[in-house]
Amino acid sequence: MDKQLGFLDLGYQSTHEAAARDASMERVIENAGATWREQALDIFKKLPTGYQMTGEDLRLLCQKQSVTPHHHNAWGAFIAGLVRTDCIVPTGEYRPMQSRGSHARETKVYRKV
Repeated sequence: MDKQLGFLDLGYQSTHEAAARDASMERVIENAGATWREQALDIFKKLPTGYQMTGEDLRLLCQKQSVTPHHHNAWGAFIAGLVRTDCIVPTGEYRPMQSRGSHARETKVYRKV
């Protein structure tokens, strides 16, 4: 995993709505701070290649190690960055989320590349 993670380069290219979404995600991940991103990325890098997880699984793992951003929206931007840099790929599987506030909503399962 020698790939440089460009979290602020989300790779979207077309509509006005996508540009607004990109700008929002960039602000969220920027405001979360480099320290939080680096700590979360260090935890992610320790997972074995092929490891399957949801974004929520990674969030819960980070939170167990007291790695939490200032705002919960940073998690979505972080996972989106991992997807866009091909660090994780969707498996096609979905699982119900565990957190009570997520109401068992189905979420994608990813595999670490």
